[in-house]
Amino acid sequence: MAFLLILSERQEDIEFGRKLAKASGMKAGAVKNSTDLRNTLATYPKAIVLWNVDDEQFYSETSQIIPKYTTAQRTFVVTENPIHTYPHLLQYPVFGHHLLRRYQDPATEIYARMIAASQEIEMFGMKRYFPDQVKTQTIVITKTAHKRAAVDALQNSLTKQGIMGRMSSLVAQATDEIIMNAIFDAPIGMNQKRLKHDLPRETEITLGQNERVEVSIASTENYMGVCVTDYFGSLKKETLIRSLFEAYDTKGGSVALGLQGAMQAGLSLLFIVQANVKTEVITLFPRSESFKEFRAGFRFLSLVMNK
Repeated sequence: MAFLLILSERQEDIEFGRKLAKASGMKAGAVKNSTDLRNTLATYPKAIVLWNVDDEQFYSETSQIIPKYTTAQRTFVVTENPIHTYPHLLQYPVFGHHLLRRYQDPATEIYARMIAASQEIEMFGMKRYFPDQVKTQTIVITKTAHKRAAVDALQNSLTKQGIMGRMSSLVAQATDEIIMNAIFDAPIGMNQKRLKHDLPRETEITLGQNERVEVSIASTENYMGVCVTDYFGSLKKETLIRSLFEAYDTKGGSVALGLQGAMQAGLSLLFIVQANVKTEVITLFPRSESFKEFRAGFRFLSLVMNK
């Protein structure tokens, strides 16, 4: 049976970790010191790690051990504050998933699905993050002129499903930014040179078969998701991390990959890259009756980069 290692002294983390393990059909155990950590990871080499990194001393004691035993895909760090206030985590060798310490439903369901996916060879496919009976709707963009219609269709779909005003606009704007990057930044040539990066963003282009961009949407009664897929797999972790810093450290600069608006607004982002094959950017968000409730919901950032 798979094992969830809860690396925390905080009771709320331990309780949520055990709840998460039960939902995932896993065994769970909590450890509070470096010796127990080594022993547990040696016993369960494919363990999923749920790791409280808010305690600086605890982080210092454990941060040198984890990279020797596990991978970024199986490491979930938990913090009290947003990820941009922990810049060292983005540089951590096995940084894969960041969870803000908000455990109210539907966090358990979503994180259980993420944990299940993290145990597979790859985490692609938005359907992994929704119940089996949920159907996805997909729009294929083959011309840049179709982007506006695709974003409008997305926003109309959100509105029809009760996602109103600011919330639907934020999701649409973030998706628009991600689509733009999939069209203009993702395509690369044989020499890894970006083929369309320098083109004005208003340029009208017919996209080749490998250049198509797919936009999918799925929903449950508690949460929704939008997935943007390109078939280049050219996004680098360093570029994404640099974009995160740029998004929070500059004023009036570019909104790299839509991260500034998306993350500050409370959207959760899952980046999955298979190098030179494809990239999926999945945006997940709670169905909420108010913007205040929306911003108080679950929030995460995941970077899954496979060579």
